[in-house]
Amino acid sequence: MTAVLPTLGSAALVAALITYAMSWFAYRGIDPKTPEPGLQKARKNLLLAVVSLGVAGLALLWLLFDRAYQVEYVYAHVSNDLPGLYVLSAFWAGQEGSFLIWAILAAVLGWLLTRQAGEWEAPVMKVYLPSAAVLVALTLLTGLFNLLPQTPVEGAGLNPLLRDPWMAIHPPVTFLGYAALSIPFAFAMASFGRKGSEDWVEAALPWSLIGWATLGTGIIMGGFWAYKVLGWGGWWGWDPVENASLLPWLLGMALFHGLLLQRARKKLARTNVILAVLTFALVIYSTFLTRSGVLEGASVHTFGASPAGTWLFLWIVAVLGYGFYRISGSKGELKGEKLEESFFSREMQLLIGAIVIIGITIMIWLGTSAPILSRLNGGEGAAIDISYYGRTTLPLAIIMAFGLGISVLRRWRGGDAIGKTAMPVSLVASVVGVSGATLLGVDGALALLFAGGSAMALVANLFVFQHTLANNGWKLTGGPLSHIGAALMLIAVVAATTGRKATADLIYEEPTEVLGYELTFVGWNEEPGGKQSTSVTLSRPGESGSILLKPKLYQQYGSGQMMVRAEPHINRGLLGDLYLAPAQYLPPAEAIAGSGNVLDLGKGESAEIGGATLTFEDYDMGGHEETDMMSGTIGARVRVDWEGGSEPVIPRWGTGSEQPPAVALPYGVEGQLKLQGIDADRGRVTLLYLGGDMPADGRAAGGLLTVELSEKPLMGVLWLGVLIVLAGGTIPGE
Repeated sequence: MTAVLPTLGSAALVAALITYAMSWFAYRGIDPKTPEPGLQKARKNLLLAVVSLGVAGLALLWLLFDRAYQVEYVYAHVSNDLPGLYVLSAFWAGQEGSFLIWAILAAVLGWLLTRQAGEWEAPVMKVYLPSAAVLVALTLLTGLFNLLPQTPVEGAGLNPLLRDPWMAIHPPVTFLGYAALSIPFAFAMASFGRKGSEDWVEAALPWSLIGWATLGTGIIMGGFWAYKVLGWGGWWGWDPVENASLLPWLLGMALFHGLLLQRARKKLARTNVILAVLTFALVIYSTFLTRSGVLEGASVHTFGASPAGTWLFLWIVAVLGYGFYRISGSKGELKGEKLEESFFSREMQLLIGAIVIIGITIMIWLGTSAPILSRLNGGEGAAIDISYYGRTTLPLAIIMAFGLGISVLRRWRGGDAIGKTAMPVSLVASVVGVSGATLLGVDGALALLFAGGSAMALVANLFVFQHTLANNGWKLTGGPLSHIGAALMLIAVVAATTGRKATADLIYEEPTEVLGYELTFVGWNEEPGGKQSTSVTLSRPGESGSILLKPKLYQQYGSGQMMVRAEPHINRGLLGDLYLAPAQYLPPAEAIAGSGNVLDLGKGESAEIGGATLTFEDYDMGGHEETDMMSGTIGARVRVDWEGGSEPVIPRWGTGSEQPPAVALPYGVEGQLKLQGIDADRGRVTLLYLGGDMPADGRAAGGLLTVELSEKPLMGVLWLGVLIVLAGGTIPGE
């Protein structure tokens, strides 16, 4: 069975391409007078494409779980000891598999779209199907089912960074968002040349919300994974690949709000079509950045160079070319009403908000694309300094925060504010926000303004939420609820600037003061799955009691190489998190190597130290045969010669986690001797001399652990805000 699956998978992909083409031609050939036969034929072929992609997906799953290492993709991402959940993750761990899961999701959404589109079905599917087919073609071009010339007995294994439950669901959710954001583009393009072309807004609005909310969920999952697992110190690092997924999400938010305005007031018709084109183009651009290799060396989680990059670039050109060709030839179809309301009207504030979001998107696009722009100018293609993002987006974010509060307090066409107290109370909240931020140590006028705007947005939207719930029912609370969540997130972002962090070297069992806390490295622990965690106690000087932190630091094999993994310990609190990330561990020999007290000796070799001559004579098996050196403890027979005599000592080394203690040198010679390591193949030992000018402190007993301790203010508020934003996005509205 396994032997035929690669051929079956490839054949299924070809079948999907063929049936997509047949469906597309059927939609094009529909007779307007009797459309039903053509629609039925097109739907049947589309269903065959969905089934074909399902067969390809099942074939890949079977090969992965069967450890069919003759398939290059399986060999690259699976190993014999990989748990089942991460075998499933391997489906989309590589770019070939990620194209397939995206293609499957796009096919399923296309099938659902035929059930929902109504009279828009044929024109929309004529635009949607080519993009769905491109994903299948990319899966074929990248060689998902390619075979190796020989079958290895073991696979390279999954990248250790991907071995986390969040990474088992983050990519599919993100790709679902990508697939959904192509649907507003299809509706926008299908609207040209049709009577009642404004109707596309009503039909596309739910899909734009689904795409925006789903992609946002995927981004937040990735952010939570980075915060919880990677030990990078935060949930967003402005990495180019992270930014790449943020770009279509931001523009999708502008599109969604623009569609709301067009539905309510028949405005922004041309702008919304342009936003639909650019949002989908940014989805492809995001994929291009990740999978073309153009960010290699500038991002920590991009794929290497791939021929898919050329085809993705051509896809971007095709989408932009087709989209703007249709817009330029619209012949007055995209007029819309002019905005004539006052500056403080809700319509104008909504428009300003969309413009600000577009501005933020442009700034982030320029920073994210800096490696490409640099290479085009003959540079090295390095990523831009992350301070760029704060400098360029903060002024725009301030406008967005205040607009988030002002706009919702105005009715359509510049009517009165909701309630007599809402506006003044919101303004007071802004002042309180600035004052509170100042007391917390927020620095800089712009940052303080951002705090004030965020506080105003929170209070204003609480008023609007209460008013809407009381007067219109829960179905219309989605907007203000999402805005409440967004305001909470902005407040947490402001608070993050007050967080402190410091790096410290922790000597084994010696308390060290860091950021007003007392940290003590007390040992190691074996964790499930072969991981190792350190034990670090944390207390405040002068206070009784302590808490135990267990950040992980271990080696893990995956993707054909051994990697060092560091996972933080997060002590969560109501007002913030304490975040302890391990950076490096030096065992005793390395921790004190600079003192010159580490001796690397072969049999018969000597070294002068502590007023004596130490000579490594031979191993001492301690009753074990030489062929069984790794059981029990092993000693090194060392002769110590000094002015008063000669005497052997036998420091020992154990194979377990508990190592034998150092042995005292003969009377008349100062210090102790510890056997630190054995290289039996070369007949050498590593000895650690403790004494003389090197006191036997914690470095000798347990080494040195380097950590970064940081305070993360209001992280719980950030995650709460995220959940509220997503909850608001699920409320259907009317």
